[in-house]
Amino acid sequence: MKTFTITRSLVHSVLIATFALPLLLVAAPESGKPAYTLFMGADLLLEHGDTFHRVEDVSGSRFKITLEGKEVFVMTEFGTARMRIDNGLKLAGTPVALGDLKAERAYTPARDPNRKFNRMAASSAGASAAVDVSNFQANMAQQNLGGVMGNPYSTADQVAIAQSGLDAANRAQENAQLSIGSDLNSAASHAHTLALELAEENFDAIELKMQVSSPVPLDNPYVLIIARIHERDEKPGVFRSWIFAKKLDPIGTRPEKIYINQGGLPIGYSLEDYQVRIYNHGREMPTSHSPKRVDLTRDEALQFIVIEHLAANKDASVPAAPVFGEAPADLKTRVAAGDFTQPYYVKVDATGHSLGTFTDKECKRAAADPYVESVVSSVLFAPALEKGEPVEGVARVELAALLN
Repeated sequence: MKTFTITRSLVHSVLIATFALPLLLVAAPESGKPAYTLFMGADLLLEHGDTFHRVEDVSGSRFKITLEGKEVFVMTEFGTARMRIDNGLKLAGTPVALGDLKAERAYTPARDPNRKFNRMAASSAGASAAVDVSNFQANMAQQNLGGVMGNPYSTADQVAIAQSGLDAANRAQENAQLSIGSDLNSAASHAHTLALELAEENFDAIELKMQVSSPVPLDNPYVLIIARIHERDEKPGVFRSWIFAKKLDPIGTRPEKIYINQGGLPIGYSLEDYQVRIYNHGREMPTSHSPKRVDLTRDEALQFIVIEHLAANKDASVPAAPVFGEAPADLKTRVAAGDFTQPYYVKVDATGHSLGTFTDKECKRAAADPYVESVVSSVLFAPALEKGEPVEGVARVELAALLN
């Protein structure tokens, strides 16, 4: 899926969303059901050298960026990398569904009071079992000594060995009793310690749970969590952003459960709010929780594109161009097999509507392939401009580009 991102400032984007969009929605009647989504997106940028670069993919603790046309993976696991979030309006297809979404403060395993309590409870249970065993062994040793001493044929050495066994069993019984009575194996002491540690709220992780599904399969997704946190020692009202990205398994139409427990947050932090973003091949997908989300019909989406195109290219002369399109499920396989390597040319009128698909720049040889026509019909175009005025033009389209 290819998305169109408005790259001007957030302030300008909000003004467009506030004032231009209502005009857009009433300027013409709707055509069909909503199939597009306008939302406030977030691009993750990573500093490399003296410049910030858009993150295009995530692999473990490595973030992929492009430098001088080459892919570069940057390590971020030690928290030394500087990042920022750029917000802007984005147009995309049907939203990804995020169900049962919940994020809250949590503990890393080493700091979790409940895990500590469970380990101490297991130790207490072991100490209690040791007492039972020592009692049994002392009782058996006592019986053995009585039997040896009551046997007229027992030798002095046999009596001494039986007595030594009883003495050892009694010492073990005494040690077990001392152990069960200490704070280390006291259930009451453990419960008191648990209550104290829970009250301190020394959270150092965030826990995220959700179910994810997408009407369009996402074969290379990752999730971005943006948390607004308050550190324990900071002044009231002072917050900072915490960012974490994680690679996900492919997402399809069937809801899949996602669970993340990620540490590295300041001990005892407070969670003010959070956002969860989904990306595929580095491009953000709208979700059911995207901020400022508006569902658009095809005509509304096209009008938005034209308005943005005119605003961004005042007095400019530019050719028509494809802006947004969704690749059918089988296109990747067909492109990999060597199909559709050639570009196609689409005649586009001044309103951004397609007037036909051709195999030559002069638009004299119509593309006779119904599959190509079907794919191109889903693409939204920005019209050509001459000195800022929309005119009829020709857009070059490569079907493989829809896969990026």
